[in-house]
Amino acid sequence: MGSILLRKRVAKGGGGIHPGAGRGVSLDFHGHSPYTPGEDVRKIDWKAYARTENLYVKDFSEERQALVGVLLDCSASMDFGRPDKWQMALKLSLGIAYLALRQGDRLSFCTAGRGLEVLKENAAGMEHFSELRKIAPRLKPGGATDRQVFTGAGFRGAGFTFILSDFLGLDAGAVLDHFWAGDRQVVAIQVISPQELEPPAGEELKLVDAETGRIMRVHFNAEARRRYAERAKRFLVETREQCVRRGAGYVLADTAADPVRVLRQALEVGG
Repeated sequence: MGSILLRKRVAKGGGGIHPGAGRGVSLDFHGHSPYTPGEDVRKIDWKAYARTENLYVKDFSEERQALVGVLLDCSASMDFGRPDKWQMALKLSLGIAYLALRQGDRLSFCTAGRGLEVLKENAAGMEHFSELRKIAPRLKPGGATDRQVFTGAGFRGAGFTFILSDFLGLDAGAVLDHFWAGDRQVVAIQVISPQELEPPAGEELKLVDAETGRIMRVHFNAEARRRYAERAKRFLVETREQCVRRGAGYVLADTAADPVRVLRQALEVGG
């Protein structure tokens, strides 16, 4: 499948797979540096001394853990489409959690719907993935989209933040600004169903807001369909541009797509 890899060096954290900011003890040889009095003499490269008559120590790249934060939109608008947006987002979020824990990183996993629910915080070890799999079937979308709920997730420290949402009714820029800080890399996965991009044909449509229950009846003729398609496309483009302007990764996850392929894309734009 792949790995979740950071572009920046990690200054703190336990042993892991990400490049650290200092010298380490991994098997990845990084080069030589002059010996400083007081350093461990066991690190001296005596072969280099024999060649140069100068004392050098071998440097190995330091490897650290990172914190992978998963923020899953659990608002009512996610419960829509065939295939269902919620099921796609849930599969992707569990896939990210599995990869993070498997490679030895720490995981924080939150849902944002009726409120912010912290399912895992700074967790390490594959047993936490088993627990998430048991919890997942009990999670149900509900409530209105609220930016304050989203930004309540306190992912801090060097690592990744993955945001999985349809971004409907959500100020994507403001959410990204909250998480795009310090040494964190952000990937936004926008989950959209085919029916949202191309609604079923019909002159009269009854539209129901999943979050407020408000009903609207519209005359959906050819011109209305054209205008709708333009607005839907513009919405996706604007969300992507919000990410690009902030240096965040962006992936469009059509619910009809293969989740494994979408997950691979998310790892590629994030690494």
